[in-house]
Amino acid sequence: MDKAGIIRKLHEIADFQLLDGGTWPANRESATSYRKMLRELGLEEDVPGIPGDTRSTALGSELSVDLMTVFAGTWCIWDVPYVLEKNGYLEREEEDAIYEASSEEEVGRLIHRYVLRAYLKFSNHSRFPN
Repeated sequence: MDKAGIIRKLHEIADFQLLDGGTWPANRESATSYRKMLRELGLEEDVPGIPGDTRSTALGSELSVDLMTVFAGTWCIWDVPYVLEKNGYLEREEEDAIYEASSEEEVGRLIHRYVLRAYLKFSNHSRFPN
């Protein structure tokens, strides 16, 4: 698959999970399939010397696979605020509000809201075709 096809595929998955009939965060089966797809597309690879750990390839980094993984709902929910903040989609005060939330339900609601906002900004300002 060429780069444009990979980008379309990643956005299709994120669109489905966040905007259509999918579930966010994704269920275990969807997350496993997604990670397998990233490997098959050459977007993730094993970290040498650290069994079970993976990292983005150069292509994966170029295509912002970390953000796309957050948008697909397959990143560890507690690490999502860090990924959003690192990529400029979450203010430090918003990240603090997540960690200070009074219930898991509130945490989930806040994270989902910030992920959706980030995805809409990312998609609108992306240099990649949808």
